[in-house]
Amino acid sequence: MRRNLIATILALLLLPSTTPASASCALIGDSIAEDLRPFLRECRFSGRLGIGTAAIVALVPSNAEVIVVSAGSNDYLTPGLLGRMQALRARAGSARVIWIRPIPQIAATAVDSVAQAHGDAVVPFVVSRTDRERLHPQSNDTLAADIRKRFQAAATPQNPLREEKNSSESNLNPRTVGGARMSYAAQSHNRHRRLLGRAKCIGYTCVAR
Repeated sequence: MRRNLIATILALLLLPSTTPASASCALIGDSIAEDLRPFLRECRFSGRLGIGTAAIVALVPSNAEVIVVSAGSNDYLTPGLLGRMQALRARAGSARVIWIRPIPQIAATAVDSVAQAHGDAVVPFVVSRTDRERLHPQSNDTLAADIRKRFQAAATPQNPLREEKNSSESNLNPRTVGGARMSYAAQSHNRHRRLLGRAKCIGYTCVAR
């Protein structure tokens, strides 16, 4: 009885601490996404080893605000990859999508094309030297950190109109504006003097003699 109790306590102590997954974040895709699961515990995961892009489309959640996607590494040699990527993005709808750029050039080009069309973020990674497939990251921790940096940007969309207005206002030089006003005042003053002829002027005030 005592041994069983000790074994249970040890098992509980050895369990990894977990952070409840948020409904606002989803991590979907192939083995690259699966390997990131322990590093992005705030995102609920859906995917499996060897899954293709067409099957990942069905995993896109309907209620996530941010979706991290790893796709294309397993089916980049199958024709129609760009169309499958577009279908995946269309299913994501208004969610902010963060793409993990796959290593195969065909897949990377497809991801970049779809991401650029929708203004999505794309996160690259350094491939592992020990990976025989040459598909997986050298550091899942580093990749997860790079992805997490995009979370804040995804949560706070920029307002380009406001930024453009601020930029235009900042380009105004107070001296230039003041100089223009002074130049106009000086011209009015000179015209006034010519009309009055010989007048006694103090500053911009002239009194006829």
